[in-house]
Amino acid sequence: MNENAKLKLKLIEAQTQIDNIDTISQRLHETDSVKNEYEILKQQLNTVMVHLQNNKAPKHDPEIITNLEQSMEELLLSIDKSDLKVLFQDRVTLWKKQLEIIKSMIGADTDQLQTQFKETLQKLQESQNKVKKLEDVLEDLTSAKTIAEGEKCTYQYQLKDCENQLQHTCKTNKKLEAEMDALTNQLQEKEDRMYQLMQNNAKEEIDKLKEALSYKDNILKICEENKKELNELLHKTQLQLEDAKNEVLVLQNKLAEMDDTKVRHSIEQELKETESQVEQSKLEEADGCETEHFKKCVQAEILKCELKLREDLQVEYLRKMRDIEKKYKKACSATNQLYEEQVEKMKNQETRYREYLARILAECAGKIDEFEKEKQTLLSRINSLQTEFANFKKRTHLTEEQYKQSVQQIQIKSEKRVEEWKSWSKQFVSNCLKVELINKKCRDGILTRMKDVDSEVANIEKAYKEKVRKCLKNDKIKIQC
Repeated sequence: MNENAKLKLKLIEAQTQIDNIDTISQRLHETDSVKNEYEILKQQLNTVMVHLQNNKAPKHDPEIITNLEQSMEELLLSIDKSDLKVLFQDRVTLWKKQLEIIKSMIGADTDQLQTQFKETLQKLQESQNKVKKLEDVLEDLTSAKTIAEGEKCTYQYQLKDCENQLQHTCKTNKKLEAEMDALTNQLQEKEDRMYQLMQNNAKEEIDKLKEALSYKDNILKICEENKKELNELLHKTQLQLEDAKNEVLVLQNKLAEMDDTKVRHSIEQELKETESQVEQSKLEEADGCETEHFKKCVQAEILKCELKLREDLQVEYLRKMRDIEKKYKKACSATNQLYEEQVEKMKNQETRYREYLARILAECAGKIDEFEKEKQTLLSRINSLQTEFANFKKRTHLTEEQYKQSVQQIQIKSEKRVEEWKSWSKQFVSNCLKVELINKKCRDGILTRMKDVDSEVANIEKAYKEKVRKCLKNDKIKIQC
């Protein structure tokens, strides 16, 4: 995120520098136009210098004068032996004096021209020095322009690179924002799903637990009813057992009481009673039977019956005792077995329901742990993204402030440079105009003076030609005479 701000800052600095380079190139274009104007002026000055050098104080005499001197010398040589030698010598000396006068006049004019030419040369040298300085400045500006163009190319390349990086960072930023939105949506969906699953699971688990509890309540009711029935049956069997125990105790008491003496005593009493009854009955009914024999028979029958009854009572007592023990054992074993079976069923059902509930609770705990972990991871990612976004926002604010400050500084510097360039260009243009005016004045003065000198030379040549022609005419007339 910080790199994005740096790239933006570099981008803006490169744009400002490119603008500065464009302004420098414009100024260099202006200086190139001024340079071209001064090149034209320099060419004009060079032409003036050539013309002045051609028309300055001649080291050799003019062509007419040299021709005149040559003709005079030839004339002297031709008439070296004639009589008119003295005359011609006088005339020639006169002509030479006149020529010297002309030369002196021309020399005076040429001295003035030389002084003017020297002044113009000095001014021209000064202007050339200024032009050299301007050329140096232009060379510096051209070098600065080339450097600036190179920097412009580098900055344009950096600008393209920064733009590409900025586009890449914008794309990555958009991707991060999309991922953040997707994560938030995913988190919201998972939270909603978790809430729905928790509600659905809670409802399902509550319904299942309610069903299990209702089923268990029904089983408990059935078990309680069975328990009540078993308790009633057990109570009945216990009562029967108590009755049987009481009967056994009674029978045992009876058996304990039935020893030989008591039995005999009871038998004797019964026998006596029976004897008395029999005697009474026999006294009434019997007629003539013997009492002793009858007594013995009766006593024997009574003993037989008594023994038989005693055996029957013992057998019946043992049979009842066995039946009671069997019933008691069967009832106890049945009740115990049924109670154990019901207890085992209850234990198995309880363990099964406990295992089922533990499995359901473990699954719910696992799902809740998974959802909590996912929630924590998503919350941590969201918190990290929020902190990163906050830090990025702070960094962007800081970089924005730095960028504003740097832009203000660059604007101030560029304004200062623009003002400096404006003042320098104004001064440069004013100096150039001054030099141009001075050169124009010098050129105009030199041209006017050259015209005056040319007119004077033409007048002198005309006067000289007329004088020579007159002299020749006079000489011809004298010769003819």
